[in-house]
Amino acid sequence: MKRFLLAFLAALVVVGGIVAIGVSLRPGDQSSDVFGWFEDLSERDFHIGDGENGLSNLEKVELEDSIAWNQEQEIIIDSEVSNIEIVKGDSDQIEVKTTGKVSDTIKVHLKVEKKNDSVRILIWQDRPETLMMNTTNLDTVITLPKDFAGDLDIRTNVGDLAFGEFKGDSLIIDSDVGDVQGIVEAEAIEIESDVGTIDVTVNGGDIILKADVGEIEFICEKADSLIATSDVGAIHATLSQAVIDAGIAAEAGIGDVDANVSFKEGKDRDAAIQMYTDVGEVKIRKQ
Repeated sequence: MKRFLLAFLAALVVVGGIVAIGVSLRPGDQSSDVFGWFEDLSERDFHIGDGENGLSNLEKVELEDSIAWNQEQEIIIDSEVSNIEIVKGDSDQIEVKTTGKVSDTIKVHLKVEKKNDSVRILIWQDRPETLMMNTTNLDTVITLPKDFAGDLDIRTNVGDLAFGEFKGDSLIIDSDVGDVQGIVEAEAIEIESDVGTIDVTVNGGDIILKADVGEIEFICEKADSLIATSDVGAIHATLSQAVIDAGIAAEAGIGDVDANVSFKEGKDRDAAIQMYTDVGEVKIRKQ
């Protein structure tokens, strides 16, 4: 954990240096309003790889693929660089559409395939030699079959994930960089994010919510067990009386535990409901 905190502080120093350089290079206004500067860039639609303001031209991306669902138990989504939105359809088709813009040096690929008792949705790109000179700005909408209620496994490298409302056997999410949000009811739920916020409603059996750097906010009405942990970031929980009665253990390493319900302060591996942060508050409220 000490190594992680040191690395995190070092990253802040590096980011601060980059911002300082950016401000010094900006013509005209030399004010210290750094966040305003970034807002200005956003308003001008600035991209590192943009042909007008950057180092290469942008090309439009429109990719589509689909496949018939034949009662496969598992759907796997593996995305390198794209925002992902998951919706429920009204047929037995799995449909995927990716749109956006990328630098002309990048080739984006989309593939939907079957393997054993699973359907795999793959989104990837041919990696350029110099990543900093290229832009990727993609959005993907995935339509699931109306009757699918099996195992949903989602892995994303960079991009936000909105998984909508999912009810099935299990949901597993592994997100490197990006926010995660949605509503899920499943016997097994595991949502992990390296960098990004988790904002979910979770109900089911065994539930794990984990963030390295990012806030976790969740609502839970039913759980056999629940473990929520964050290295750097707050945890905000809204719980039903049934979940509260299961027994709560909570601890904030650097921060406070703020609760209007009964709980045990400190780590207790035998508690049904556990919430721990290294840096950040833990806030618990009754629903």
